[in-house]
Amino acid sequence: MRILEARIATYMFFIITMSIMLLFQLSVSVYAHSSIYAPLLAMLYPSQPSYVLLDPGSLNTTVSLGPSPASANVAITASNYTQLVKNPQFYSNPDYWYCSPGSYLSCYWLASDTGAVGGVVSIYGTIPALSYDSALIYQEVSVPNAPIESAYIYVTIRYATDSVYLTYWFAGIYDPATGNIYAAYNRTNPSTYTTYLVNLTGYVQPGKTYYVIVGVEGLTLLNSGSIDFRIDSVYFIVTTPYYVFSNTVLGVNATTSLSPPVYSRLILSSASIEPGLNATISLVNVSSVKSTAITITNGVVETQATSWIELAPTISGYSSGYIYVNVSKLSQVNSTLLLYIEICSGSSPGTGACTYYPVQLVIDPRSAALVKQQVAKILEPVPVSNKIDIGARIIHGEYIAISNRYTRA
Repeated sequence: MRILEARIATYMFFIITMSIMLLFQLSVSVYAHSSIYAPLLAMLYPSQPSYVLLDPGSLNTTVSLGPSPASANVAITASNYTQLVKNPQFYSNPDYWYCSPGSYLSCYWLASDTGAVGGVVSIYGTIPALSYDSALIYQEVSVPNAPIESAYIYVTIRYATDSVYLTYWFAGIYDPATGNIYAAYNRTNPSTYTTYLVNLTGYVQPGKTYYVIVGVEGLTLLNSGSIDFRIDSVYFIVTTPYYVFSNTVLGVNATTSLSPPVYSRLILSSASIEPGLNATISLVNVSSVKSTAITITNGVVETQATSWIELAPTISGYSSGYIYVNVSKLSQVNSTLLLYIEICSGSSPGTGACTYYPVQLVIDPRSAALVKQQVAKILEPVPVSNKIDIGARIIHGEYIAISNRYTRA
C-alpha cells in the first residue's frame, strides 16, 4: 500500500507540475452573482449613456466623490509598508479578479459566507474518478520601483467541501515575463476560515508586474469527489526603504450597457510636486488594457497625458476602468496633483463630445507604523505554524500568455 501511495504521489506531482503551467491558457472572469454556483449573466439596459466615478475601497486611499459623481478628491498614503492587491476582501463584487478554470472546477462569487468578512470566491466542482483538475483566481499587480526588503501574501481560506483523494491549495505569484510561478502548496484543509502567510521575500523584483494567484488542485482515484474551496481575502504586502504606493485610486464606470464604447485618457493640469517624487499614473480598462503613463521623475513632469484607451459598459460586478498610481519617494513631504479624466464619445480618440472629470490627488507619505495600524485591524497575527516558505515548489516554465482575461456574457 505504501508503494502504491508513493507512486500516486509521484504521479500527482508530475501532473501538477505540467498542469499548472497550462492552467493560464484558458481564462474567464469571475462573474458576480447572489446565489451559489450560478454566474449572473443578465445585464441592465438603461436608456441614456453616462459615466460616473467610483471609490474602489483600496487600502491607504481616501476618496471623496463630488456630485453625480463627476469629480473626486483622492488622498493616498505612501509608506514603506504597502498593500498591492485591489479588492482584497471581495466585499461587494469580484472586481479586478479573474478566473482560470479547470476542466471540472470553476470560480463563483458569493455575497456572504459563515465566518467571512465580506464576499468570498468559491472554486467549486466535481472531479470524476481517476482524474486531476485545478483552478485559480488571479490579479495583476505592479511592484513599486524601489528596493524590496520583504514580500508576503496573506490568504484567508476554508474548505466547504473536500471529498477527493488528494487536495492541495496554493498561493503565490506568476511572472508573465519569464513564465515562472513562485507558490507555496499546502495540504491543510480547514473547515473554518484560517489565515496563512506565504513568504515571497527574495522572489519579488522592483518595478515588475506579477499576477497574484490563489487556487486549488485535486486528484481522484476510484471514486469521484467534490471540492468547494473558498477564499475570503488575499493581501500582498511589501516593505521597502522608500515611501511607496501602488494600487487603484479611482474607478470609472458606465451606467448603461447599450451605449457604444468611448475613448478616454488622463491629463495632468497642474501640480505642486515635492522634488523627490517619482510617480506613474495610468488608466486601465476592464480588459486590462493599460494606457501609457503620466510620468514624474525626481519631481519633474516628463509626460503630461496618457494615451487613449477604450472604455465600455461591463457586466455586473466590474468597473469599466480605473486609475492606477505607482509612487516612490524618500521624503515625507506632500505632493498635490490636479488631473482630468477626458472622455470623448466619438468613434476615434479625441473626437465627438468630450467631458472632463476633475480629480485632485494628494500624495501623503507616512511611516510604516501608521499604515501597519490600519492593516492590523484587518489581519490578525498569523500563528507560526501558518507561515509558509515556498521552498522547492518553484515551477519554471516557458512564457504562458494570459488571454481573454475578461469575457462579456
